[in-house]
Amino acid sequence: MREVLAAAEDQDPIAALGMINPGESRGADEVWEALHQRLERAGVTTKDGVFDAAGVSFEDVELEVDEVADHVAKVHLREGTVKLSLEADDFPKAFDRLAAEARAELGDSWTETYDIAELADEMRSYDWEDDEQTRMGLFVMVIEVDGRWYVSPTATWTEYAAHQIFGRGGDWSAYDEGVDRDPVGGERPEEALRAFAEVANSDDLEALLDGLPHGQGDLFRPFVGLVEEELARYGAGFDIELRDQTVRAGDEDDGLVRLDIDRIELGVTGVEDGDPYRNAVGLDGSCGWAEAYDGSRADGCVPTWLTQVSGIDNAFVMVRETDDVWQIDLFATAVAWLEELATNVPDDELDSLVAAIDEGDGARWLEHRLG
Repeated sequence: MREVLAAAEDQDPIAALGMINPGESRGADEVWEALHQRLERAGVTTKDGVFDAAGVSFEDVELEVDEVADHVAKVHLREGTVKLSLEADDFPKAFDRLAAEARAELGDSWTETYDIAELADEMRSYDWEDDEQTRMGLFVMVIEVDGRWYVSPTATWTEYAAHQIFGRGGDWSAYDEGVDRDPVGGERPEEALRAFAEVANSDDLEALLDGLPHGQGDLFRPFVGLVEEELARYGAGFDIELRDQTVRAGDEDDGLVRLDIDRIELGVTGVEDGDPYRNAVGLDGSCGWAEAYDGSRADGCVPTWLTQVSGIDNAFVMVRETDDVWQIDLFATAVAWLEELATNVPDDELDSLVAAIDEGDGARWLEHRLG
């Protein structure tokens, strides 16, 4: 946790990514390098920094560790201060107008200091059973992987979300139990989607999470009991059926295979008060459709401009080999999509977007491009 705070002060995303759970961050450093080079060429950032005009620093930070499971801990931020600063003269040339606005509103230099204890005291969740607010505090979830401890953004976000939705956190002993469960997947990369669909139902959420790689599905396992209680309360549920698929598997690289989806059709059954509502969704190239249980239908395609500048003309997912089976890797998929965008968007389009942001017309720029 302290290394992450130091990386934030130094504006060093690579160092920060080195302290993130590998199951969530694998490949993200390469995406950042590609994106940083693009932003440097566009005049948005410098070679060594991210945004020199802004700064953050932490002083006298006191941490308290709550070991919630053998391989999981909750690190509380108890005391200390965090200082944010802004220097108008250090804005990049691409944002001259924004610098002028900052100088007019905040002056040449602006700083604000926040007390961590006060911020922590303001973080509250609602206990629905006792009808009262409870103190949640400021914390970060960390997990142990192969003898080293890493920050988990997903575990942190889901723990906060559970406090807000259910009034309490997850049962993190379930994370340890999930590490020993057998993965569920396909024998070949092309079978990964079908294997996941076969376990994607609310009757067995544990099996659904077995369909995701270790270090990913296990992050959600502590909340299975909370979700099951909520579904039972409303007689709700879901079931996914893979009706049709046409996919193409690429070459294997570091245990990953890109699975391009030319066509896919899913039957999605939702249950409310015990009554099933059968819907369907599908993708065909860069177009998609959805049909509701009442027969209504919606169709749409990705805007031509977006496919041209991104180089992505059909959906794809990344699948990973885990213990001799192939599984959908949600985080690797997100990283792969970001990498496509970071490397394929033309320089002139990026320059145009930067200029629009500086003029305060970013939303209008995007609306014009997307039609």
